[in-house]
Amino acid sequence: MKLERFAWKTIVALLVGLVGGILLLVLASRDTLLHDIGAILTTSVTMSLIFQLWLLKDLLRDLFDNVRSAEHWSRSGVRGFYTNFHGVPWDDLFEKSDRLSLMVAYARTWRNTHQTELTDFVSVPGRSIEVILPDPSSDTSMAEYGRRFNTSSDEISHRVTEAIEFFKALGRNAHQQSRVTIYLFQRTFQFSFYRFSQGAVIASYSHRRDRGGIITLVADRGGDLYRWAGDEWDQITSDSECQEYSGPTTPQ
Repeated sequence: MKLERFAWKTIVALLVGLVGGILLLVLASRDTLLHDIGAILTTSVTMSLIFQLWLLKDLLRDLFDNVRSAEHWSRSGVRGFYTNFHGVPWDDLFEKSDRLSLMVAYARTWRNTHQTELTDFVSVPGRSIEVILPDPSSDTSMAEYGRRFNTSSDEISHRVTEAIEFFKALGRNAHQQSRVTIYLFQRTFQFSFYRFSQGAVIASYSHRRDRGGIITLVADRGGDLYRWAGDEWDQITSDSECQEYSGPTTPQ
């Protein structure tokens, strides 16, 4: 921004010089020193002004590109980018939300890390948690997840069943006016997300065989990314290959 201000100040100074040169040409008699100074001043200032306007054109173009990029970034609603999945401000999202929709393969580490927050979340009346998990009865999905996570399909089926039992227990112990709903999806996920009522977390999967960083975006409610996550949720839960789990998930 300092460079743009300098360019504008230079152009103003050159315009003043150009006006002075023209006045000398008009008012001074021919073949006088003042007339010659006016001619030299007018010519040199005109050349300098053309150069400054050309420079300003590039500056304005860069400024426009920056403004457009800032507008796109603002419209997306993205407020955080992480390579450490556990660095996401989960506490803030739990505290400010009353609904959570998540789509995960099984999220064992995340569930264990946030078990207290999840339990407290549904202990408040009017709260809801919806979760989409892979269908452990789908051999194709279990085999694909096994390859993805470098383990056997039986182990993946065990981890998913464990997650189902976790959310079933969470629902049974929830407040009677809160609810936990489980969906089972027969296809594999290309990413996972956690859509709170006040923000969304979208996490990629790693292609490495060992544990590596997970690219994670955090988006505010109202942005394009948040709305996209909601549309994705609606499309998946309305798909014929996604069915609500029929086991007990409400307080008994």
